Amino acid sequence: MVINNVKRHIIYPRLGRELRRRGEEASDRVSALSSAHDAPPYMANESLESREHEGFPPRDIGGRIARRGLWVRASVRFEPPLGSDPEFPGDPHNPLLVIRTIPLETQYFPYRNTTNRWATWHVSLCFKSDPHTDEDLGYLVHKFDGKELHLQFSRISNHITSGDLDTQNDPIASDPVVNRIHGAGTYWRKPLHISF
Repeated sequence: MVINNVKRHIIYPRLGRELRRRGEEASDRVSALSSAHDAPPYMANESLESREHEGFPPRDIGGRIARRGLWVRASVRFEPPLGSDPEFPGDPHNPLLVIRTIPLETQYFPYRNTTNRWATWHVSLCFKSDPHTDEDLGYLVHKFDGKELHLQFSRISNHITSGDLDTQNDPIASDPVVNRIHGAGTYWRKPLHISF
């Protein structure tokens, strides 16, 4: 038991520092892109209709994942805002800590892709400036990064644009560290969810 505790206190902070370093590198790239004269234009959001799976209405897929859940491959990342959207530039030096959720083969979110191709399906946890430690970050990497997870939803929104994760049965939303970090940060008013 002591050995596991020692490993945890050595490995988790190291993983957390590495995650933070990668987030800072991504922020620097986005910051450079935002200020570059030849930066690519920010991609416009796509309509819900244009993102639908052909022959499979979002309501049907949303109902299915509400009942059965959805298998995904997860990864833990700091996702800096792109900064090239003049309406919502965000702060590339205060990136968002997320757990990305990419559906496994034969698994589908209600739409073929996210609202904006520059975005990913993810669970937003907090911003870099919100309270958390390197050990917290390392724990998240150790528990979720590269793992296959069976997501469980408590509610799918009326317009099938998001799904709230089930706080009792979902592997992300039921995790005490996830809940502590989420509860202490900017996102505490919103339930843990994925925007479709």
